[in-house]
Amino acid sequence: RLRDDVTLKDCGIRAGSILYAVIRVCGGGGIFEKYNEDWQIMYERCPVCVFKDRNNKDKLAKGYWYHPGGNKAEFKTSKPDTYTVEIKQSQIRCSGCKNASDGKEWVYKCPNHDYQKINL
Repeated sequence: RLRDDVTLKDCGIRAGSILYAVIRVCGGGGIFEKYNEDWQIMYERCPVCVFKDRNNKDKLAKGYWYHPGGNKAEFKTSKPDTYTVEIKQSQIRCSGCKNASDGKEWVYKCPNHDYQKINL
């Protein structure tokens, strides 16, 4: 929830970012729950499950994400020693290979389902 005295600029919204503003203010910062300006280890709920049922997202467990190869991410309950998934804004990459791409292009596997894309 934003304070009354916060401006759009304070939230990181710049001129010409109309669609971005809607996602940032209403959607929680894009396809991932946490909106990072720098690369951070992905410790989040499954984005596929969140988009399937936003009203019950608080019932989903948060976890770390492992990169087994390709554009894939797997949910893990503990932090992987290698190939940890990192996120920045709506971008995603492996901590090892550092090849970033849009998070919508990846598939995600969690205890609730096999590999699936985010259905926006």
